Amino acid sequence: MKSFEELKYSPSYWLVKLQIDLADRFKQLGITVENADDIADNLESISAGVLLDLINGQSNMTLEQLVELSVFFGQGTSIDFEHIRFHMQKEKPIKSLFDLFEE
Repeated sequence: MKSFEELKYSPSYWLVKLQIDLADRFKQLGITVENADDIADNLESISAGVLLDLINGQSNMTLEQLVELSVFFGQGTSIDFEHIRFHMQKEKPIKSLFDLFEE
């Protein structure tokens, strides 16, 4: 298993972390499996199937989809780039992520 020091410099770690963060944000916005069809009917670039995959953290979202979904919910979108060292001071490693990177 890779150490956390190794993982934090892995693009795979950051992709999985973002997928988990997005799934959590979807829950906060009230996007669920039960209402995915209704929400997708109001979106141009996101089908119900894609939305279900996103809810379950099983798909990557395009920037266009991210912006469309955030605007639909009256939210703005921002992306920050910060040095990994500073980011890690705010974040604690998520145990479930370690399991995804076993060698």
